[in-house]
Amino acid sequence: MRQGAVRRILVPTDFSASSRAALEYAVALGRAFHAEVSVLHVVEEAEREEPEEETETKPLRAAARTDTRRHAERDVQKAVARLRSKGLTTHQRLVEGEPLSQIVKFACEEKADLIVMGAHGREGSPRTWLGCTIERVMRRAPCPVVAVREDHRPSPEEAGGNRETDEEVIVEQLDLPAKP
Repeated sequence: MRQGAVRRILVPTDFSASSRAALEYAVALGRAFHAEVSVLHVVEEAEREEPEEETETKPLRAAARTDTRRHAERDVQKAVARLRSKGLTTHQRLVEGEPLSQIVKFACEEKADLIVMGAHGREGSPRTWLGCTIERVMRRAPCPVVAVREDHRPSPEEAGGNRETDEEVIVEQLDLPAKP
């Protein structure tokens, strides 16, 4: 593989519609670049408990966190299975923490060449529709970040074009400068 080529793509997901659109873009990009795709979900840490909080509610909150994690694991596995069904080499990670720091940390650890994230898809300026997390990831990431809106069409998975609109999607190999 040429130096500077896209070999590792990171897709952080919150399982929203825009994250699903980003996953579809990652499929197309992974195929075009013959790249590995890693799916990351960050379960936000529970709020810090105050010392005087009632102990009766602690088991309920713990059960809710366990349930949330279980659902997230299932959804990450579904996303990875979808990528693998498309013939892509994939990795998955489910971590707890603050999304921004965990996404940047994972991108650094895995030496990601590209991050593909879902954006909110709202009308208005890019500052409005990007959202706080993706904007902050763009500023701190060690690699380029692609923002994908949920309403953006056509899907790159339709390589070769969209029969309904005759639009063509072209994904070509980019030679990115090697990291210093």
